[in-house]
Amino acid sequence: DTFTFDISPLEAVTRYSVVAVGTYQTVPGFVDISEVTRGDALIVTTGEGVPEAPVIELEGNVLQWARPDGNGSPVIQYRIIAMQAGAPELSVNIISSADTVMYNLQDESLLEFNTPYNVRVVAENDNGDSEDSNEVQYTREGGDEALPQAAVIGIAV
Repeated sequence: DTFTFDISPLEAVTRYSVVAVGTYQTVPGFVDISEVTRGDALIVTTGEGVPEAPVIELEGNVLQWARPDGNGSPVIQYRIIAMQAGAPELSVNIISSADTVMYNLQDESLLEFNTPYNVRVVAENDNGDSEDSNEVQYTREGGDEALPQAAVIGIAV
């Protein structure tokens, strides 16, 4: 008999003591446990994982987050996802370096003026993407605003 189990609930880069209660096969990313017999204790260290999900805040036009735990592998970049409210197929992906923990959305030319967006952030490392961050709402102000009344010059005939 072969026994398999789901290791996804185990924490990344963590040491576990496993007791063999049957016949086992090698688990990819672990050690060769084919020689373990019933009742032997085996020390297993899980591999690196994807980053934790960032937690974001929006203060004015500035999107901010703390560096999430990379689970053994450093974060290499962040992806800021801005989806137009009510039209999720109209999304903008903004790539930000791993050194960045804030981003001024007002300066982002890919976002349309006076259009509401639902914004979230994903952290990425060599093992994959984090879960999505929490979501915040943002509207880029400005654009085709009318000239101030004082700037309008009229000539009466």
